[in-house]
Amino acid sequence: MMQDPASSTSRRDLLFLVLAAVVVFGAGIGLRNPWPADEPVYALIARDMLAHHEWLLPMAGGDFFQDKPPLFFWMVAAPD
Repeated sequence: MMQDPASSTSRRDLLFLVLAAVVVFGAGIGLRNPWPADEPVYALIARDMLAHHEWLLPMAGGDFFQDKPPLFFWMVAAPD
């Protein structure tokens, strides 16, 4: 029984696509931390905004935190 040349080509193309996807998606695994260190800080700032009702000046550890605008922390602190 003879195989169709188009099916052989499509299998080869599919295999190439899968291998390319593995290379692209797997290239950066393990190179950087999946949990950025800033995320817990942002959550704590939003929590402190809620606790102290200080909505205009975000603070982290008693110091003003000016890396992000207050709107970001308002959105994080917004109730579900």
